[in-house]
Amino acid sequence: MAYTITSDRLDSPKTEGESITDQELLDMGADIEALIEGGHISTDGTKPAPKPIETAAPVVESTPAISEGAPANG
Repeated sequence: MAYTITSDRLDSPKTEGESITDQELLDMGADIEALIEGGHISTDGTKPAPKPIETAAPVVESTPAISEGAPANG
């Protein structure tokens, strides 16, 4: 199978936009699935969309509500 290089960070004599075969990648000792997942190679020749940045949900501190007329603890 052939892949298209979609990153300039692939340690290969080939450059971005060039085709590279699975055998060439295996000979380099590359993990093909990791390269696809990381956006360094593509099976269809297009650059994959960047992954959305995962952010933590905003921390919302909850304060217990005190109803009017309720006795205060304490």
